[in-house]
Amino acid sequence: MRIAGLASGLDIDSMVKELMAARRESANKYYYKRVTLEWQQEAYREISTKIVDFRNNKLASFNMSKELTAKKANVSGNETAVTVNSVDPTAAGTLNVKVNKVATVATKVFTYDPDNNDGTVNSTDGLTLGALGFSEPLTVNGKTITYDASDTLQTLADKINADPSIRATALYDKTKGQFSITSWDTGKGALVVTGFSTEFDESSSGEDAEIVVNGITYTSTSNKFSIGGIDFTIKAETGATDAVLSVVTDTDKIFNTIKSFVEEYNKLIETINGELNEERFRSYHPLTKEQEEEMSEKQIEMWEAKARSGLLRNDTILSKFVSDMRIATMAVYAENVKLGDKTHAKLSLAAIGITTGSWQERGKLVIDEEKLRAAIEDDPQLVANMFMKPGDASKPDNQGVGLFNKLSKYAFDALKELSEKAGTSMVSTDLKTAFLEDSLLSEEIRSYKRREEEWSAKLIDMENRLYKQFAAMEAAINKYNAQASSLMSFFN
Repeated sequence: MRIAGLASGLDIDSMVKELMAARRESANKYYYKRVTLEWQQEAYREISTKIVDFRNNKLASFNMSKELTAKKANVSGNETAVTVNSVDPTAAGTLNVKVNKVATVATKVFTYDPDNNDGTVNSTDGLTLGALGFSEPLTVNGKTITYDASDTLQTLADKINADPSIRATALYDKTKGQFSITSWDTGKGALVVTGFSTEFDESSSGEDAEIVVNGITYTSTSNKFSIGGIDFTIKAETGATDAVLSVVTDTDKIFNTIKSFVEEYNKLIETINGELNEERFRSYHPLTKEQEEEMSEKQIEMWEAKARSGLLRNDTILSKFVSDMRIATMAVYAENVKLGDKTHAKLSLAAIGITTGSWQERGKLVIDEEKLRAAIEDDPQLVANMFMKPGDASKPDNQGVGLFNKLSKYAFDALKELSEKAGTSMVSTDLKTAFLEDSLLSEEIRSYKRREEEWSAKLIDMENRLYKQFAAMEAAINKYNAQASSLMSFFN
């Protein structure tokens, strides 16, 4: 504790505080710069995670997807007999499908004669398997059913139904004394049962499916077939009218895939442009704890919002990335290419209805839906190649390289530069990922921290010197007052 100002009557603490204020402000400039850089580093990380997500998740998914070369099969003739599940992009032509037999499940029904007991229909309900003569091992589809002589037909059914690996359903009807087992799978041999002491009421072994496709006969234990790149399921026998599967381009799926890509592209470029053009308020700096104590929570919130604004304004790395993306979307893919009834001297995305729009859009892509659909129908493979074709994407003017590969390359370059500058991850989308210690910003932040610590020690020394000087002044005043009192006493 310091006790000052008793002799002079001065408010020494206030005077020291005022004298230190200017010195503290000089020291605070390192705090302002350090915190601003930390905020900027966080802003870089937020943008970096979005670029990583776009490149490693969205773009990679689009580039590996078969939906840009999607085809579908239209069903005509007997439309109810066949359902198309999927069509491989390599499929082509027409399949004429005649269904002779639909695969069926197998069923075995066992009847336990109630007359062997007390003559009533319900007599088997409570009888044990031991009483019914069960003694051999029971198996269903190769799975052994463990049972006790005290088990009943109902508990046996429960045990079969509880094991999905058996792939069969058991049902017990106590009023008829009947026990049935039905396979989940279709085809011959789908149900194999041993060890049941019984007489058969009825039994079906299951049927294999049989179809004739373009003159060739195919059989299968299931009703699902994959022929000529078409995966389809038969539902019923065709009879006199066959089902006809015709492969065509799936324009809707291709269009919607491209539209989804454009939406993701626009979302990213809008976010980056927002950071590049956000207003910077240079008179607003990070608040110290002392400054926050003099403000309300709302004032602190509003102040910090302005202080954080525009930290990436006109950033060179992000500006270059946006420029590269725009160049890639406008680049020439091929020359002297015919699309529909028109030959394009220089074929770019604009030729299929995708442009960068007006300057206010700042590089966002705009789709002419009618033009894009027409291009897909005219030459779906060409459209797919404009997006997906692999090749050297190191230069934006390289022709014949798909847009996805170019954008992936430029995103990688941007992520690498961001990592070197701000220490952000090139692979993580986690906003809490630690920054790399060897980045430029990390080193600057450490440098400002060292200066803050140095100034903190200096300020303590300065404050102590001021108090010592005022203490010396107080001592001098006390001495003067004592001498003056002596003189007054002498003359009195």
